[in-house]
Amino acid sequence: MAVNIRPVFFPSGTGQFIELKLDLQKYDSALLTACGGSTTAPTSGQTYPYRSVKAALKTGAIAKATVTVKEPTTKKVRRINVICDKDKVATLKNALLPQKVKVGGTIKTDWDVTDVVFA
Repeated sequence: MAVNIRPVFFPSGTGQFIELKLDLQKYDSALLTACGGSTTAPTSGQTYPYRSVKAALKTGAIAKATVTVKEPTTKKVRRINVICDKDKVATLKNALLPQKVKVGGTIKTDWDVTDVVFA
């Protein structure tokens, strides 16, 4: 599976953003939006780039979640670790259940979201 590392921006306060380099193979556009992230750089405000997710998690502005998905025909199950805006913690599970997200490498297919758990 190819890696697609790109900057992703998460709000971290009024006019402030955390910039993380994340593998966009994990995030389809619906999942990234539900997590509160954006690949578009903010036009105003201060951006703080972080080299690691671990360091960024210590700010308390973002949270880590595990999204469980199931392939509809083969019933295979995958767990995807994602980062989300802390303000999305209360709504992420309801936003994703019972949605479908694109999972896979070069050819992505729709998988059903079955659970969201925060670490």
